[in-house]
Amino acid sequence: MMNQAKQLFKLPAILIIFLIWSGTGCKSRHTQQFNVNRFDIDLFSLNLDSLNHQIANLHRQYPEFMPIFTEHIIGIGQVNDPNLGVYLEQFVKDPVILEIYSKTETLFENFSLYSDQIAGGISEYQKQTSSPEQIDLIGFISGFNQSFVTMESKLAIGLDNYLGADCQYYKQLRLPAYLIEKMSPEFLIADAIRAWIQSDLEGSINNETILEHIIFEGKILYAAIQVLDKNQKLNVFRYSPDQIQWCKDHEKTMWEFMVENEMLFSSDALMIQRISKEAPFTRDFGMDSPPRAGAWIGYRIIEKFMARNKVKLEDLLFKYTAQDILAKSAYRP
Repeated sequence: MMNQAKQLFKLPAILIIFLIWSGTGCKSRHTQQFNVNRFDIDLFSLNLDSLNHQIANLHRQYPEFMPIFTEHIIGIGQVNDPNLGVYLEQFVKDPVILEIYSKTETLFENFSLYSDQIAGGISEYQKQTSSPEQIDLIGFISGFNQSFVTMESKLAIGLDNYLGADCQYYKQLRLPAYLIEKMSPEFLIADAIRAWIQSDLEGSINNETILEHIIFEGKILYAAIQVLDKNQKLNVFRYSPDQIQWCKDHEKTMWEFMVENEMLFSSDALMIQRISKEAPFTRDFGMDSPPRAGAWIGYRIIEKFMARNKVKLEDLLFKYTAQDILAKSAYRP
């Protein structure tokens, strides 16, 4: 974790999204003032003839994000490095980066279509969890190195990781098809909300056992569904209708398998990865299963818990442990 950020998400990690289905209606919205800044546009608008001065101005405009960008996202050095201007010029003049920037600007020309819903979802989440009110959104391109960076009351979004499944560069990077198909604008809003909630929960929960992992993921899913607009809820799942139906049809079988094989309290890292990480399918549940099926179970446990206990979202997320939630849910699929 970087000092400047609450949590840093790399591309493979942020695409590990654990998704489920819900038919709940939309709650009343809580809105607030928020700022949207396009770091990508500001960066590529720099006057290269006076770059050092321009870099200083850009740093003043983005005091938290720019050091993360130069040091950890594109890896060209610290903002006070005398050679930073040379490396930054190479980045903004690179033909591939320029093409990525062009595609990003075309696709996200009307970024408010996304930023309004992201800010609205985060605002609703903050309202329900007594979090600070200020929200700043930052758009950037990373050369496919980063999807989201969360900072205190700021969320930076790597727009070049949402150019669509037909983007030639994703294939050239040899990313697997099951990842590429989700790297589309339609998933940006839900992914951003998931990233924000996950960063808020990181560090507050022990994730040593499979039960703790699936409940952690279930909390994120449940919270995201509560704060998103109705038309975005299904995008939280990242499942096709057939995959959702498979989970519903096999929920009891999956749960019994986990119990009978004493998986719930296992801290085996490989077992945790098999059941919760991105993949073509969930290995323990067969090749017909969707990926991250353990998170579906976690979400269903959370649903049962909330239906029986009627607690606040903030208490669900930060007060109750995985063992508490399982016990009080009376979960029996």
